[in-house]
Amino acid sequence: MNLRTADKSDIDELVRQRLDYLHLEYGEMSEDLLNKIRSQLPKFYEKHLNEDFFAYIAEENGHIYSSVFLLVQEKPANQLFATGKTGLILNVFTDERYRHHGFATTLLNQVIAKSKELDLSYLELTATDEGRPLYRKLNFVPKVPRHPEMILELQ
Repeated sequence: MNLRTADKSDIDELVRQRLDYLHLEYGEMSEDLLNKIRSQLPKFYEKHLNEDFFAYIAEENGHIYSSVFLLVQEKPANQLFATGKTGLILNVFTDERYRHHGFATTLLNQVIAKSKELDLSYLELTATDEGRPLYRKLNFVPKVPRHPEMILELQ
């Protein structure tokens, strides 16, 4: 198994990995929604990969078995993010038959090292019940927002 940072030759596999993750996390989706997501992902990866989006992968023979994505966000600094840069971890996913072999832990450690190199103020993620023990082991703590998070859906 080869653990590395993805490059543009991996885009098709990154799309597959993301869709597998979304299916596991959110279940079935309509064909229309699936097609929208499937058409957006390659464009996003082509534009952002290894710029402000990094994909850490475990692969063998061109097939990705585990992934951790890092999206770097830059905004005006404040007391919570003095560097103005934060990271959002997405798509922590390992194919079922490769789970509990340490791939996600190794990939997350690579993301943490890259985040320090990029001088990010913090990393955040949304933890599932299954992933929470791993994140705690890596010293992630629950986020207690000062203000409740809110969203306005536009589509």
